[in-house]
Amino acid sequence: MKAFNTIKLKALTKKIATLGFVAALAIGCGKSDKNKVNTNEVVNQNTSSNPLNFGNNTQASNTWNNLKSGLNCQAGPRMNDLIFELQGSTQNGRLFGNLAPSGGVSGTVNQAYFGHTMQTNDLYAVSQVSDGNGIRYFVTVSFCSFIQGNYEVLGNNTQLGNFGMDVYLDNSISCQAGNILQGNIEFQNQNVGPDGRSITLISGECL
Repeated sequence: MKAFNTIKLKALTKKIATLGFVAALAIGCGKSDKNKVNTNEVVNQNTSSNPLNFGNNTQASNTWNNLKSGLNCQAGPRMNDLIFELQGSTQNGRLFGNLAPSGGVSGTVNQAYFGHTMQTNDLYAVSQVSDGNGIRYFVTVSFCSFIQGNYEVLGNNTQLGNFGMDVYLDNSISCQAGNILQGNIEFQNQNVGPDGRSITLISGECL
């Protein structure tokens, strides 16, 4: 996987903000060779909510499950969780880089941060993990499916790949669970080509 291009992501931010939601709601366009997802990059999807998402941190796991129960999807069922490990950098609360598909969190989850996409109620969690070799970051994604008629624009059967993320985290010590202040996630969707979402606070209150 090529190194995550933060300059490219910055340039795409405006495009993602306007096209990301439209892509999720649009009827799939015709496929082309350049828009096909590399099958080696396709993410694994967990079939259930399990503690692998957040390791030993039961509070984070409970928060995640409560958010999924409380924020309903509008255009289709909630997809199975996608779990990634960040292949990138952190700087002054900013987290950015490629997201490599992962089978789950290994290590101790010190902190978890949560955010969502307002229009669709897609959910995101960033787990800060220590494993004896330093700090690593895992990202859990819960997309809402979108089905137009009998056509699945986004769902458990859709090939997705080439994920990247650029977000800012809230490290407020007054909150038991942290927040994702703002940012973006981008990826390839076999049905619409380049796709993405903006990520914002779930609420202005501590989770």
